[in-house]
Amino acid sequence: EDLPLPEIFAAFAYSPREQLVKRGDKFKKDFGPEGIWEGVVIQDTAPFDGWVVQYKDGSKETLPRIEVEKLVKGLVK
Repeated sequence: EDLPLPEIFAAFAYSPREQLVKRGDKFKKDFGPEGIWEGVVIQDTAPFDGWVVQYKDGSKETLPRIEVEKLVKGLVK
């Protein structure tokens, strides 16, 4: 498979840290004119630095770990 270099290097640079987010955590994300969508954290992408999230309509996306931490804590809307 052809993976981008940052993803290859991320696998070697990964070090577990205190889990601020866990599977099942809920959050709300503001998509501007599309409104605020509710979501749930469904999968850690370790060793890559992100989380897979799923919204109520069934759509999924991978977000950076820091963004998910802020969404779950309610620091970003």
